[in-house]
Amino acid sequence: MIILSICAFMVLMMIIAGVLLSKLAEISTEDKGKYTWIWGGIIIIAILVIPLLILSIIVILIQYPELSGAFKILLGQEE
Repeated sequence: MIILSICAFMVLMMIIAGVLLSKLAEISTEDKGKYTWIWGGIIIIAILVIPLLILSIIVILIQYPELSGAFKILLGQEE
């Protein structure tokens, strides 16, 4: 359930990145490049950094079962 919600969050981040990309295209046609680097930085963060961070957390949890056990204790699913 947690993995499914994380994947749904990643899909949501990709949709938001697409919206930001369309905003960047709109600004670049109006202002001819004024402040578009700010939107470009936001898009790169949204497209690359956040989903990769989430994927790396998932990989760490899969590799080390003792870490995933800690999250089970927090969720009240003790064995």
